[in-house]
Amino acid sequence: MLRAVVTGVLAALALAGCVQLTAHGASTPRGRVVIAAGGTTGVYYAYAQALAHELEARAPDLRVDVVATSGSMENLRKVDDGEATLAFTAADAAAVATEGAAPFARRVPITALARVYDDYLHVVVPASSGVRSIAQLSGRTVSIGPSASGTRLIAERLLGEREGKLHDVGLSLDASVAALRDGSIAAFFWSGGLPTPGVEALSREEPVRLLALDRLVDRLQARYGASYRAAAIPSGTYGLARQVSTLAVPNLIVAPAGADAALIRLVVATLFERRAAIARAVPAAVALDRRAAIETAPVPLHAAALRWFRDTKP
Repeated sequence: MLRAVVTGVLAALALAGCVQLTAHGASTPRGRVVIAAGGTTGVYYAYAQALAHELEARAPDLRVDVVATSGSMENLRKVDDGEATLAFTAADAAAVATEGAAPFARRVPITALARVYDDYLHVVVPASSGVRSIAQLSGRTVSIGPSASGTRLIAERLLGEREGKLHDVGLSLDASVAALRDGSIAAFFWSGGLPTPGVEALSREEPVRLLALDRLVDRLQARYGASYRAAAIPSGTYGLARQVSTLAVPNLIVAPAGADAALIRLVVATLFERRAAIARAVPAAVALDRRAAIETAPVPLHAAALRWFRDTKP
């Protein structure tokens, strides 16, 4: 049975004792797999749940647990600590981990299964708000995301010196939505797929607007490289009257560098062969594309994933 684990504290030793996959090259892995996802109203979590359901259907001896977390940075720590078998992460956070930059004490040895879809940075305000730009957030109470989240990493990089001029309350997506709804914050940052369930639910209850980022994206690209690209959130998303300029960052599914080849092959095959079924639960899964999927920089593609792509090349 698929079991969604809402608390994210798992002992590495316990996980190591539970995961007993078949030997290298075996066709059907067995045992316990833990997927580090994100907040329960985000796309990572929904994608992980849908993937877990499909994996268990294809491999009856496999038990897949989905763990709710703060986001990319915590997911990467769980992989590094042996608490997660697989993890969703944004490419910019993965770069921090593979470089061994703070908050990581050393380089984290990870491998990628695929690039799955892109996150879009949302800066959400009530539609009735007078705030029209990032600069106008100065002096206001804002959530730029919890610690150990990919949202916070991007927000801190984007804001730069402006961060010190905000009153940041560091909330999760769920808490940010509730706080914006009750008026205790003026805005929140969120980096996620389109549409993000939590933001979509909020927009149905209360009209929202997203702040345009415009030239701020150029500054991030110049300083941090190709992880970021200029993008737009289409009109109609969250009831928006017009598209909003923003930035996007690729999302990867990663595993420890020594991950079991049979498991990797099963996961990659399931992502593609069951894409339509997954997309019924997670619209962002429609973005999965064979050519883009192998572009997993800065994380190397796992050899078993590469073999699957070669073996199934049209």
